[in-house]
Amino acid sequence: MRKMAGIGNPGILEAGMKQVMKVLWVLGIWGGLAAAPGVALAQEVADTVAAAAAPAVTEDWDALRAHAEKMRAQAKQMRNEAKAANAAAQKTCWEKFLVSSCLADAKQALRATEREAKRIEVEASEISRRIKAHEREVRQQKRIDDAPQRAAESARRAEEIRLKEEKAQQKAEKKQAEIDKRQQRKN
Repeated sequence: MRKMAGIGNPGILEAGMKQVMKVLWVLGIWGGLAAAPGVALAQEVADTVAAAAAPAVTEDWDALRAHAEKMRAQAKQMRNEAKAANAAAQKTCWEKFLVSSCLADAKQALRATEREAKRIEVEASEISRRIKAHEREVRQQKRIDDAPQRAAESARRAEEIRLKEEKAQQKAEKKQAEIDKRQQRKN
């Protein structure tokens, strides 16, 4: 089974979260927004990504499924907030002297946030794939475990059918014998 990227490696997690917090802080100031919501969102994402390691060890697949959906929702929220902040930043950039530089910085910040959102979505997809693989393994194991019972049931049904056919054959032979007797009496 493949290991999820970033999970279990605090260095990668910290570096990614520092970048996200920096981007959100920059977007928050350019867009005229308070920096605290961006930091709070970045911290929430960091908590979610860190929490991904804990359910990965457990066998609670429903919790993993819910966690993956939560990660997807967070990525979507990050994208929406980044797009709104980018739109606000573009408005304020046109009021500055170095418009091109400001617009380029806003676009770079948007891309960085979108990369982080994509990374979170990829991790959520990895969790979903692991869940589906587990469910497939459970179904296959159940089929293997039930194989002797299904074989016995199939053999029992085959025997019932054989007995019914044999009984029908005997009945048909008996009826034919009666018809032959009647024919012989008439002659």
